[in-house]
Amino acid sequence: MISETENCGDNMKKSLSVAMILLTFINIFAICATIVSFAAEVTTPVLKKAEVNYGNVTVYWENTRTADKYRVYRKIGDGDWEYIGSTGKGFSSYKDDTVKNGRTYTYTVRAIYGKLYSSYDKEGVEAKYVSTPKIVEIKNYYSDSVRIQWNKVNNIKKYVVYRKDTKNQDWVKVAQTTSLQYRDFDIVNGRNYRYIVKAIGENGGRSGYVKNVKITALKAPEEVKLTSSSKGVKISWNKMTSGTGYRVYRKLKGATEWDLVTKIKGNTTTSYTDTKVKNGKTYIYMVRQVKGSTLGTYNPHGYTIKYIIPPKLTAKHSPNGIVLSWDKAVTGNGYKVQRKASGENEWKTISTITSLSKLKYTDEKPVYGKKNYYRIVVSDSKLVSNKRALYGINPKKKMVALTYDDGPYTPVTNQILDVLEENNARATFFVVGSRVSTYKDCIKREYSLGCEIGNHSYNHTILTSVGASTIKAEIADTNKAVKNITGQAPKIVRTPGGAVNSTVRENVGYPMFNWSVDTLDWKYRDSSSVVSSIKSNVRDGSIVLMHDLYGSTGNATEEIVPWLIKNGYQLVTVSELMAVKGIDVQKGELYCSAY
Repeated sequence: MISETENCGDNMKKSLSVAMILLTFINIFAICATIVSFAAEVTTPVLKKAEVNYGNVTVYWENTRTADKYRVYRKIGDGDWEYIGSTGKGFSSYKDDTVKNGRTYTYTVRAIYGKLYSSYDKEGVEAKYVSTPKIVEIKNYYSDSVRIQWNKVNNIKKYVVYRKDTKNQDWVKVAQTTSLQYRDFDIVNGRNYRYIVKAIGENGGRSGYVKNVKITALKAPEEVKLTSSSKGVKISWNKMTSGTGYRVYRKLKGATEWDLVTKIKGNTTTSYTDTKVKNGKTYIYMVRQVKGSTLGTYNPHGYTIKYIIPPKLTAKHSPNGIVLSWDKAVTGNGYKVQRKASGENEWKTISTITSLSKLKYTDEKPVYGKKNYYRIVVSDSKLVSNKRALYGINPKKKMVALTYDDGPYTPVTNQILDVLEENNARATFFVVGSRVSTYKDCIKREYSLGCEIGNHSYNHTILTSVGASTIKAEIADTNKAVKNITGQAPKIVRTPGGAVNSTVRENVGYPMFNWSVDTLDWKYRDSSSVVSSIKSNVRDGSIVLMHDLYGSTGNATEEIVPWLIKNGYQLVTVSELMAVKGIDVQKGELYCSAY
């Protein structure tokens, strides 16, 4: 019986040993199966696209969970696959910058885990690479357009231009062309525009695009007008509010290049006078807006004018009458010399000249005692010169120059001017510069009545006691003060006290005048003494010294002016006296009379 029991135990032990061996084999097989299964899970990347960009093709795929990195392959046309590069874990794109214009590329990608490789998409993704045009220039161009230019790309069918602006933010295709430029006429003044250009290749591919370029559209002023004046050509235009200034350009007719005439800051100034022009020449102008460094569009033909100005007329007294001279006209067949005297309404032709080369005429019989106005009319044209006016002086009659120093001073100066105006007479006032602004109404009246204003220094300084720089300053400051009021600076000088030496002669810069009759009104301040002095000493060509500071001098003027006229004298200015007497005065020289 035991023996039976022992046999049963041995059988059970044998069965357990076989089971253990089988279990071990099963575990080993499961581990191997797991390894094989894990290798099968290195997933093939799913390709998304191959995109053509500026200078490269970028391949995109979906990331796989198990990949450590990716290998990228490429083939050209129908060629074989070749490895071109790899990326690290987590990447889902690769940039291929070894591409060439006009070729078709196909890409595929494999995932890698350790030494295990995934399969790959044998079809791949295709990219037809076309080089991207680069915009080389964008600017506001003539005829109110924006011009975009780009470099040439080989093996292409056409270029496509896209645009967006500050109002329309979406890219819009605006042109297809085989040219290397595009002019956009559909622009709004002051609006900002952006442009990109793509190339379409012969292989059907489309290029990428370079970073878009932007520009502010600045249209040219449209209402440009040109007029001739004695100062030059005046260019005027309508106000443009989009820019920050303007540029004016000019060229001679027949020239090809524009010259910049001026830069104008701000958009409120809408005219400019070009003074560097020559009479008879034809000029072409254009005007552009500017904003920062951006120049606006322009009219390529410009605006044309033949610069023709009337002759410039000058007039001066002489012993023979009033001498007129003028510039030669560039058109017409001669001149008409016209005159009208004070009180007359119509111009009278006093001479007809049939040659454009004759440029002088002497009016030997002006209207004496009145202001004579002159002008030159160019025959067979609309050109009329400026007007000049001089008082008619009879060279055969006596004349005297009354002069007044040290003023102005309103009570006395106006008293003297009243007398002169009532008697149609003139005098010379040598004014002190420091008094001019205080008594500017007197200065204005002296000038308007045809009296002469002379320079008597600024501070009534005795010029022989100071140096050259002070002499020049005393004269210059007075001239400036008078010119600020009348628009014309004095042309003659009387030094304080009549003091003159070599330093004064060298630095005063103008003819100097003393006197032949000294009334000593400043000393005696007695009107009868002044009148007596003049009556006793005056003669044809005399220069009489008085001062418009004393009431006695004003009273003496009321008596002496009518007496002089009654006795056949013409009351003239110092400069008129010298001119009619034929004395050619020179700067730095001293004159005391005209006899």
